Amino acid sequence: MVRKQAPERGDIYHLDLRPSSGREQTGKHYVLILTSRDYNLTHLPYVAPITTVGNASRAGGTYVSLSGAGTSVTGIIQLDQVKAVDLLARNGSKTGESVPATLMDDVLARFSSIFE
Repeated sequence: MVRKQAPERGDIYHLDLRPSSGREQTGKHYVLILTSRDYNLTHLPYVAPITTVGNASRAGGTYVSLSGAGTSVTGIIQLDQVKAVDLLARNGSKTGESVPATLMDDVLARFSSIFE
């Protein structure tokens, strides 16, 4: 049986977040895949943008830093900007990088706290 291609949770992709409106993150950004590989077979993974600015995310405490993650991609993961995206339609490309499991655990815990 051939395994279908799908991003893994923790993978870093590069894609274009346009169109967007209001205070939504826009333009070309790295993103962190939040959802599981099985879910990502739907072709609409949930992602969190990665930015080097993110003042609103920093002020609201809704971010996780990539500092010390061992990736060439730097900045913060914006958990207040999570969205489902079609990677193909947004010209998503895999960077070949992923975050360590411990950082992914922190991301998911911090994201879930938004709903408490």
